[in-house]
Parts: sequence; C-alpha cells; structure tokens
Amino acid sequence: MTKPKLYFLTIFCIFIQAGVCIIAKYLFQIIDNNSYQYYLVTVSGLAGMGLYAVAWQYVLKQIKLSIANAMMSIVPVLTLAGGGLFFEENISIRNYIGICIIVVGLIMISQTTRDKGIKSVI
Repeated sequence: MTKPKLYFLTIFCIFIQAGVCIIAKYLFQIIDNNSYQYYLVTVSGLAGMGLYAVAWQYVLKQIKLSIANAMMSIVPVLTLAGGGLFFEENISIRNYIGICIIVVGLIMISQTTRDKGIKSVI
C-alpha cells in the first residue's frame, strides 16, 4: 500500500474509534432504553468498531507497533474534545494536563524515530 493510502487508513481508524464513541453517546442520550432504536444503535456501534478493528489490523501489518500505538493515543484527545464540543462537558485542568502529556509524548516519539534514521509514518 502506498504511503498516502496508509496515512488515510490510519487517520480513518483513529476517527472511526473516536467518532463511534461520540456518536453512540449522543444517540443513547436521545433514545429510550427499551426501544428498538437502542438495539439498532448498539449493533451499529459494534459494526463500526468491527470495521475499525479490521482496518487497524491491516495498519499494524504495515507500520511499526510503537508508531501505531503512539498514533492511537490521540483518540482520548479527540474524544475529550468531542465531549466538550458536542455535550458541553467541563474540561478540567487534569484533562488539559493529560492532553499536554500525550502531545509531548507524541513529539518525543516522532523525534526519536527521526534521530535514529528510522523511517516512520508520522
């Protein structure tokens, strides 16, 4: 697979995982627990996560595990941003500190792979 397609697939996996969490939370808030819609949302969420899992396995075959795992650490940041944006959840100072730690870690990993001359996807 060419690098641009691999980049797209990786970004797709990241956004699918965060998107399924955000969309499922929204839908579960507006529907009744005993309706058929509840089960439809549950099955759709599972299907979305299944699609993500299959695509992510392909990504893991193409890039190093250390790089792939680092890229997946951005999912909590996206989920937190989605919660704040769409659900008006309070984002505490702890959350901001966590985001900073994740971003610094990603920068450190990308610098380490560049310093060693390792070709990475980042």
